[in-house]
Amino acid sequence: MLRIRNLSVVYEQNQGLFRRAYNTAVSEVDLDLNAGETVALVGESGSGKTTLGKAILHLVSPARGEILLEGEPIAESLGFRKRVQAVFQDPYSSISPYMQVRDIVAEPLVIHGISDHEQRVREALERVHLENDDAMLDKYPHALSGGQRQRVSIARSIVLEPEVIVADEPVSMVDAAHRADIIAVLREIQVSSGTSFLYITHDIASTRGFADRIAVMYAGSIVEEGSVDEVLGKPLHPYTKALLESVPDVDPANATRLRRAISGEPPSGISLPTGCAFHPRCPVAIKGTCDVERPQLRVPSDGHPVACVLHVGQKKGGSEH
Repeated sequence: MLRIRNLSVVYEQNQGLFRRAYNTAVSEVDLDLNAGETVALVGESGSGKTTLGKAILHLVSPARGEILLEGEPIAESLGFRKRVQAVFQDPYSSISPYMQVRDIVAEPLVIHGISDHEQRVREALERVHLENDDAMLDKYPHALSGGQRQRVSIARSIVLEPEVIVADEPVSMVDAAHRADIIAVLREIQVSSGTSFLYITHDIASTRGFADRIAVMYAGSIVEEGSVDEVLGKPLHPYTKALLESVPDVDPANATRLRRAISGEPPSGISLPTGCAFHPRCPVAIKGTCDVERPQLRVPSDGHPVACVLHVGQKKGGSEH
C-alpha cells in the first residue's frame, strides 16, 4: 500500500546573519505500510516521527528518497488527498471553532465535490460512537469535551473512506478516562473498513491491542522494527528497552517496580553524535565501537530487524561478525 524508501527530511535553520544550519529530522528511512495494517511509529519528542508523518501527508518535502502509494509517488498519485487522511494531536486546534459539527465533518466532502453530505456525515459520527442526531450536528466545538472533539476529527478523517490514515498522537491530549475508548474506535474502523493506519505515538504501551507492527524511531532513524509481540515481548535495542522501562506498571503485583526515566536528552539533528546516535545515553554502549560505527537496520540471528552492534555486529573489512 505505502512504501517509503531511503527517505530523508532536512530543515534549513537560520542561526544569525549569513549563517545557516541543516537539521536532519528524518534520515534514510525505509518503512512499509501494508493494506489493512496498523504500524505504530514510536519514539520520544524530537525523534522525527511527526516529520515522517508530515512527509507522508505531503506537508513537507523530502530532501532525498521517495514515498509511493500503490507504486506511484504521492505527488503524482491520482486522488492522493482523498485516499490519505490525517487525525492530528490537538482536537482543540485541528477543528474550526466557528463551524458546526455537521460542517466540520462534511468539509472534505465539499472540497472533493461529493454530494449526499447529510447521510455520510451521520454515518461517520455513528462509526466514532457519537450521537448522529440534529442536536449533535448543530453543536459548535466549544460545547464538546476533548474526547468528543477528537471523535469529530476522526469522523472527518473517515468520511471520504480513505485507504490510509496518519494518526499523530491521537490520544495524547485526551483525558486518561477516554484514551482507551478512542483507541478502540480507531481499531474498529481499521477492522471494519480495512483502512491502513500509521499510528504515531510516544507511548509504546498504547500500541498493544491496536498495532500490528512497531517501528521504533530515534534521532530520525528506525532503530528497531517488528511485530508488536516481538518488540514488546523481546526488545533488542537498548532504546526500545528504555522506552518500555519508562512506562508505569499498572499490575499490582509489580507495584514496587520503579519507573525509570531515560537519562540524557535526544540529540539535535544539526549535530548528531558519531557512531550510534543513542550511544551517549546507552547504558551498554561499547567504547570504541558504538561511538564509531553507525549500525544499519538488519535482521540478526536472534530476532527481528534492529540497528545495534550488540545484535548485528559491525563492519570490518567488508564483513560482519
